[in-house]
Amino acid sequence: MKQPIYYLILFCLCSFQFELLGQLDQCKGLPPYFLKKGINPQKAYLSTSEKFLVGMALIESEQPGNPNAKIIKVIQDSSWTDKGFLGAICTDQSGNSYVLPSAKVNLLKNPLEKQNTIYKVDANSGLMNAYVQIPMDVLPGSFNPFGLLGSFYDCSTSQLIVSTVAGSSEKREIGKVCKIDIKTKEITTLIDHKDIYGLALHIHQGKRILYLSSARASKLYSLELDERNNPVGRLKEGFSISGLGPRGDDKIRKIRFTSDGKMQLFTVLFYYNLTSPSEEQQNQMYFVYNPFKKNWKLSGIE
Repeated sequence: MKQPIYYLILFCLCSFQFELLGQLDQCKGLPPYFLKKGINPQKAYLSTSEKFLVGMALIESEQPGNPNAKIIKVIQDSSWTDKGFLGAICTDQSGNSYVLPSAKVNLLKNPLEKQNTIYKVDANSGLMNAYVQIPMDVLPGSFNPFGLLGSFYDCSTSQLIVSTVAGSSEKREIGKVCKIDIKTKEITTLIDHKDIYGLALHIHQGKRILYLSSARASKLYSLELDERNNPVGRLKEGFSISGLGPRGDDKIRKIRFTSDGKMQLFTVLFYYNLTSPSEEQQNQMYFVYNPFKKNWKLSGIE
């Protein structure tokens, strides 16, 4: 998964500014190790989805965000490759990155017992090490080799929110969503017995809303949280993207919000089976909120 943009050099945004930004993860700091490795930070991004590469890579591109742009430099630390295939990346204000494992192609490089391990890349040294492990009641298996799927770093509370489907099967849904306090590593379960794929925390009409997508159906859910990310009320079903897009049965892999308030959904085929490390089958859907009808409406598909 590429982190296309763009490391902020201003670290000290206050919580009021986060509220104005809407989506609460806009505080990514510049990791000092970028400069130590001779990378131009203005043209750099971290990626876990490059073809033929295992693990994570630091890439300098002539045009970050353009997949067809010329690659200038690719750097991989040995600690970034010995954890197997990796997936979602979140970076905090200080430039520390939190990286999820992601089984692809086969399980030779991704042991099942480590599918719920979150890895941290230290902002200064650039070394990747195991950070915390979300407890698993049942190990992933042949039907479902996955553990952690989605992650979101909340700048306003310094908490990481993750989803895992470890141990779920065709008849057993035991996935959960947890928050991790970055300073104390305390893990708190927010949602239990629900397989969630992507998630994003957003200020919507003055309320902190955690948007979540189902890993089992083409549906989007929402959950209101308080200022410390404790649930307020119950999980609500929002809308379905079933029938939309070129395939019609995509799942929502990632949820983001644009600067003008649109909900941006990255969708893929997902049936709990292993795939090649490619995002070529990914689509993007955009939704706008209608305050009169109080619902989200499709505005475009790319």
